[in-house]
Amino acid sequence: MSVFKPFFFLVILGISFIACAFAEEAAYTLEPIVIIPTKSSLLPSGDLRKISVINKEQIHRLPVGSVAELFKHALGVDIRQRGALGVQADVNMQGAGFEQVLISLNGVRLNDPQTGHHNMDLPVTLMDIERIEILPGQGSSLYGPQAFAGIINIVTKEPEVEELELESSGGNFGLTSGGLSLSYPLGTFKHRLSFTRKESSGYRQDTDFEVSTLSFNLQKDFSCGGLEYLFGYTDKDFGADSFYSNLYPHEEEHTDTRFFNLKAHIRNKIGEVKTNLYYRRHSDKFILDRNRPSWYVNYHTSYSYGGDLEGYIESPFGPVLAGAEISEEKITSTNLGGHSRGAQALYAQFQSPQEKRAVCNVGLRLDHYENWGWQTSPSLSIGYKLNPDFRLKASGGRCFRIPSFTDLYYSSPANIGNENLTPEKAWTAETGLSLNQDNFQAELAYFSRWAEDLIAWMRASSSDAWEAQNLAEVDTQGIELDFSLFSKIYGGYIYQYSQTDSASLNTKYTLEFLKHHAHLGLNLSLPWEIVQSLSLSYKQRIDQRHYFLLDSRLSKKFEQDGVDYEIFLDITNLLNTSYSEQDDLAMPGRWIIGGVRVKL
Repeated sequence: MSVFKPFFFLVILGISFIACAFAEEAAYTLEPIVIIPTKSSLLPSGDLRKISVINKEQIHRLPVGSVAELFKHALGVDIRQRGALGVQADVNMQGAGFEQVLISLNGVRLNDPQTGHHNMDLPVTLMDIERIEILPGQGSSLYGPQAFAGIINIVTKEPEVEELELESSGGNFGLTSGGLSLSYPLGTFKHRLSFTRKESSGYRQDTDFEVSTLSFNLQKDFSCGGLEYLFGYTDKDFGADSFYSNLYPHEEEHTDTRFFNLKAHIRNKIGEVKTNLYYRRHSDKFILDRNRPSWYVNYHTSYSYGGDLEGYIESPFGPVLAGAEISEEKITSTNLGGHSRGAQALYAQFQSPQEKRAVCNVGLRLDHYENWGWQTSPSLSIGYKLNPDFRLKASGGRCFRIPSFTDLYYSSPANIGNENLTPEKAWTAETGLSLNQDNFQAELAYFSRWAEDLIAWMRASSSDAWEAQNLAEVDTQGIELDFSLFSKIYGGYIYQYSQTDSASLNTKYTLEFLKHHAHLGLNLSLPWEIVQSLSLSYKQRIDQRHYFLLDSRLSKKFEQDGVDYEIFLDITNLLNTSYSEQDDLAMPGRWIIGGVRVKL
């Protein structure tokens, strides 16, 4: 804490300095700045790394009711839900576990220090999202810990226009859902307020849920920069039938997430300076048997807060980004106890001019922890244009993940944490070829990751308790092909495999990845201006479990008296496939949901 407080003072001082600069209202015209990848957006790395984007138009067309469900339709993302509509979901990428993917909101880390099972307790609604950026592979040279196998960055809409959006839907299993989103610019101030609520009686025993989400975004523009404040809150109450133990089929869980973020930036003709403060609080009440609620209850509350100062300049040799970050994580828990840990980091990136035929990006980040010392994360990415349509790409780097509080301190008859765990570490390499034409885009990529000290929950036999341990070595490789044609047909295929020196041990989570993953999506225009989106996927895990899933959305838009209407009909799991994404937890069969949207 002795280092943390002075740094916060510097960040606050930076914000104060920027506010003073705004007060002067500098009278000059700003030139457009060509930026390199920053925490707020990964898109500029698309020329050098494989980046997938789900934009707001695609979100609107897909048959989904939560952010977690979007990843069912994203090649390269393995979403493993324990319940319906994203009530609880783990995100996996490139053969890695749910703790090894970083989730961020406008570049701010959302990962929960207690456990990655809470990473998808997101403090924004679907109506708030402008796009979702998906970067497979390492990202520790920019983001630090947890960006081990991929980054998912959620970018929210800017409240540029005056608009009110209303939505209501209902379906099988007592599902009701409703929401509103109001965008209201007022002079140089821009506001956005969103609220959604959904509830269901459940598709099987003890899978009922109630989920509410509220978000508020305020932006203030100046001639040379801006200020932004974001608050988000989500509350989940749900039955958790066998979510974490099949010995207790009547589990129940209550979580709430509160998120605050304050940003400021100032820019001129040669660069930009950004400051950022964030605070995230997550509480979790877990009841082992809802029929005996006082028999066994765990309470956990985790806190993540920090700040960073980032500068960007246009040098004669190309853009340069440099920054400093500090963070603190705490937990108070009836099972894990009370713990805290702090970290400090410095990072820098350089990228050669993008208009050149060959472009490179070099990055380096240094993270320091009291318990684990310094972690160094270098990276190098290279792109070369064979012609205006074809580009070769290659990248490599080092990544790491620190143990969660559950990995370190959890204790029960069935699961035992390990205070002596060390951070996971890996070197990664990726190479590929991309084709980008007006009506056809395709990309082929190969990746390899050589990891050591991976954290896994292991046991020698079913009569033993699961124990958290560091695996010596795990090597993972994969190949991915995806394409898009006329924005009407899209899809791809991924093959992944892994080798470990601990194959004889039983593990949970770590080595349960998708071996084969294929996806095909169609956007069809039908008679009477009806639009249909179809999404077909095939998944086979390393344990040979496999299944097909087909989802569909039918929608029709019309306008009356200046008001835009849309009616839609979603059918998920159209083939009524019996399947599970996590252990043997049965997922819903065919589910029909109908609804209407109104935009004023």
